Amino acid sequence: MMSGVFLLLGIQAIGAASPTTDEPGHYRYGHRILRGVAARWDDSKMPVSALNALPCYLSEKAGSLVRDADEFSGPCDWTLARVPTLLGGLALGLLIASWSRALFGWPGALVSFGLFAFDPNLLAHSGLVTTDVFGALFILLSLRCFARWLDAPGAPTAVRLGLAVGAAFIAKYTAAYLIIIFAAAWLLARRPWAASLVLSAIIALGVINLGFLGDDTGTSLRDQRFESPQFRELRKLPLIARAPLPVPRPFVEGLDRVFHRERNGGGSGNIYFMGELRSPGSEGFPSYFVVLALLKTPIPALLILLLGGGLILKPGRTRSTDEVTLLCATVVLALYFSLFFRAQIGFRHFLVVMPPLFVLAGAAGPFLARSRARIAFGVAAVCLSAASVIRHGDDPLSYFNEAVRPTLTYRIAADSNLEWGQSRARVEAYLATHPGVLTAPGKPFPGRILVSANQLTGVITRKRMEWLRDSGLVPVGHVAFTHFLFDVTEAEAIRLRRERGDPPLSPE
Repeated sequence: MMSGVFLLLGIQAIGAASPTTDEPGHYRYGHRILRGVAARWDDSKMPVSALNALPCYLSEKAGSLVRDADEFSGPCDWTLARVPTLLGGLALGLLIASWSRALFGWPGALVSFGLFAFDPNLLAHSGLVTTDVFGALFILLSLRCFARWLDAPGAPTAVRLGLAVGAAFIAKYTAAYLIIIFAAAWLLARRPWAASLVLSAIIALGVINLGFLGDDTGTSLRDQRFESPQFRELRKLPLIARAPLPVPRPFVEGLDRVFHRERNGGGSGNIYFMGELRSPGSEGFPSYFVVLALLKTPIPALLILLLGGGLILKPGRTRSTDEVTLLCATVVLALYFSLFFRAQIGFRHFLVVMPPLFVLAGAAGPFLARSRARIAFGVAAVCLSAASVIRHGDDPLSYFNEAVRPTLTYRIAADSNLEWGQSRARVEAYLATHPGVLTAPGKPFPGRILVSANQLTGVITRKRMEWLRDSGLVPVGHVAFTHFLFDVTEAEAIRLRRERGDPPLSPE
């Protein structure tokens, strides 16, 4: 039943959202892959997006008159292009439930899937042509396959591990941190080394080559044109720099560009958090993802996560290999994103941390199932989480829980946490019926003013709305949760202009 509700909410969100900022680029790369071209023009687009381009591609092959004109035109239909991601999201939820059931029985599976089904962040990104949900799916699958390999390090588990890791690497470069996670889990589990891991690596390389169409596999580091100084230094290493690489050129180029962009900025707006604005490439905020996790997750779900975490970490408790692997993934990824990751432009990057947490939270299932009162608490928590998400409407991307007023969410964060272009059609419809509303004026004017979250915070056009950002005025309303309405009186406009040294208002 919960899977059906997840699909219904996802379909509703798909139909309501305008194309977001990143979707056309992801679709373009998927369109290229299906036509045999893996060459890059940017960093983070991945072969898994071919799944999003597949419905229109098959429709075209079947003779449909509605087709993609070229790689720049976007999909023949955005709903068709988004459905594969929604199905990937459902697969992620079922994987979460399956692993939780294996560890904690059916009560654990119900708790874990309930947390997933009504998580607004995973729900939002399950309806977009992006790679975040696919990355979370294949990284979690890799973790499960590795835990099984630790318990039974033979050829069958090694093959499954290699396939999962390969799929993760053609979905999202965050998969690179699986190496650290695997090493930590192996050390903590105290398992002997097994040569079958070499088989996993070979299979993973095969999947990566398949995903990137084997484009220029075998080139050396010296043959690459790196953007980041760190990668350029690799070309100076003797012997290693001349060795042929077993991965395609676009894979290496993308890894370099992702690292360079994350370290130095570029391709995104300014970084904004809790009223503070920083330039792209600046050091991030250590509390960024933790605070967003607390405010963009339903409050009842947070209580279940806290309960499950307390049970897992209970002193003296013997932890299984699966739990050790999940804990290592949570800690490694959370520390990386909080302390080292600089591209803090959206909670979506942190999505890979949530599925391991949801599986571990399944430990609350057996605890809650011990009495009717506890069962009632668990059911109420899931239902209230669902009510919180449904109350927000059909745009889960802009969701903040009840701890933040809807007109003040921009004070916490913006960018893809709040406004990513998904409300464009709604805002245009509002302006069409309210012609007297001013949109983001660069100087103080009296009247009703509508400003997007990204303009208001300075994520884009840092200076344009500085006068409003520093005015002390509070929004009187919002449009689609992403654009904020201000009422500026004539006296306030005159005062603000005088304080800023702007020309006085022209007489009527």
